[in-house]
Amino acid sequence: MNLKIILKTFALFYLAILINLYAYAEEKIIKVGVIAPLSGNVATWGNDVRNVLQFAQEKLKAKNIQFIFEDDQCIGKNALSAAYKLIDLDKIDFGVVVCTESMLSVAPIFEKSKVLVISPVASGEAVTKAGDYIFRIWPSDSKAGHLLFGFVSQKHKTFGVLTENRGYAHEMTQSFLNAAH
Repeated sequence: MNLKIILKTFALFYLAILINLYAYAEEKIIKVGVIAPLSGNVATWGNDVRNVLQFAQEKLKAKNIQFIFEDDQCIGKNALSAAYKLIDLDKIDFGVVVCTESMLSVAPIFEKSKVLVISPVASGEAVTKAGDYIFRIWPSDSKAGHLLFGFVSQKHKTFGVLTENRGYAHEMTQSFLNAAH
């Protein structure tokens, strides 16, 4: 099992324990809205999160937690629709958002509604500053870019960067290039 999966599993299991403790203290059903890529190019991330949450719920015998999963495919506008549904219709108590782009898109909605949201894998530095109710537990892309440059520059004096034009790749690339200057 690779380190990323182990860390993600630990973090989500911990989140499930905290929600479970809250539910017992409140003696009610706790609704947790999960916005994740359950289909599309990065469905692996969302399905991993779903599987870990369901595993934790089963192992903790947490019948007082109801997970409501919404597929956003890591697309901000899809996450917006999901967030409005989860807050207005489902009346969730907590949220989990997987992708950085999605988290940044929905943060103002969750902030306004005062719904605590955590992301197990959003890595954008801006997520850290997205609001008082918004949290991420994954290292930032900007730190990773600096670390990557340090590693690459030990063995190479010149290099090229081939990347895609999306949030994750863009922030990592900018951080990498900034470290080079």
